[in-house]
Order: sequence, then C-alpha cells, then structure tokens
Amino acid sequence: MRPGIPLLRSESRTDRWAASIAGLLLCEIIIIALLEAIHKTFWLDEIMGLFIAKLPSAASIWAICKAGVDNQPPLYHLAMRLSVHVFKNDALGMRAPSVFGYAVFCLCVYRFVSRRTSPLYGLVSLLFPSLTGCW
Repeated sequence: MRPGIPLLRSESRTDRWAASIAGLLLCEIIIIALLEAIHKTFWLDEIMGLFIAKLPSAASIWAICKAGVDNQPPLYHLAMRLSVHVFKNDALGMRAPSVFGYAVFCLCVYRFVSRRTSPLYGLVSLLFPSLTGCW
C-alpha cells in the first residue's frame, strides 16, 4: 500500500447498524440494572452511605469524611445525596449513579474496541462485562 492512500474497507450490514444495536443493548442493560437496583436489599456499606447522604448539609458530609467514618471520597457522598433527592427512592437513588457509570464503562469499551478492530467486535466487547462478575 502506498502512503497517503487510505485503505478502503467494505462495510457489512452489522457494521452499519452497530451503533444502533449498541444503543439498544445499553438501554436494555440500564433498564435491567435499575429494576434490579430497586428490588435488591441494601448491603451494610450502602446503609452507611445512605445515612451519610441524608445528612442535613454538605458541610456535615465533609466533616464525616474528614473524621474517617467512611472511606469514600466526599464527592461520592454528595453525588449520592443528589441522586437520593432526585429519585425520591433510597434504593434507586443510591444505586443509579453506579448503574449509569457502568453504562458509560460499557459504552467506552464498545467505542475503544470498535475503533481498534470492527464494530462487530465492539458489540461483543460491550456484552462481555455483563457476563462477568462486573455486573
């Protein structure tokens, strides 16, 4: 191949529809994770996080974090505070930021792999975290 001449590659039907399929898979992952988040019981660390998120002010959250009561950073607790306030449901509010973070992770894996290889491999890599303990 001569330098300066791009390599043309023929796109398959999967390559053309890969972004749409990835979007549908991400929506499905988010819906399933949010439904599971609503019905799952709290763990001890989530209960501690909920108590800290429901403190009356951001200054009290900062004081708790400075005292070393919990090892999470203050911005995490502030995000949980905002999420619990927005969703008005303790279980959903505590877990929604993590669900959306997981979705962003899956999207980034898809984009990274599809740019390096092909969109079909990107779709496979998008589903891979859901098959592991990461879910």
